Amino acid sequence: MTDNERVWKADGFDHCVIGIVLVPGESRERIVYDAMKCILTIQLSSGDECSFEEAQEYFEFNVLGSIIDGGPAYVYLKTLDEIESDLDHAGTADGFIPERYLMDSDGETVH
Repeated sequence: MTDNERVWKADGFDHCVIGIVLVPGESRERIVYDAMKCILTIQLSSGDECSFEEAQEYFEFNVLGSIIDGGPAYVYLKTLDEIESDLDHAGTADGFIPERYLMDSDGETVH
């Protein structure tokens, strides 16, 4: 395997791997991680010092915020019904949806 074909891993999340994704136009595969499992790993590894919300914030800033081109992908595992329900409740107290879920295929925010 050459450096151009290298698959990038996220340190400390081997047990969160759910597969490989092939991205059109890219020459290499990407490892895919279960985002929720990564967040829970962060929370559990901190002992009692970290709430779920703090672990989620850490994940979004330090893990998602450090992704490089060709780096790993992270997925929130949800059924289509769960996604549609989340979209119906977006912006309400019971509807957690990261902003990236509220974009159409052109990257425009859906209102």
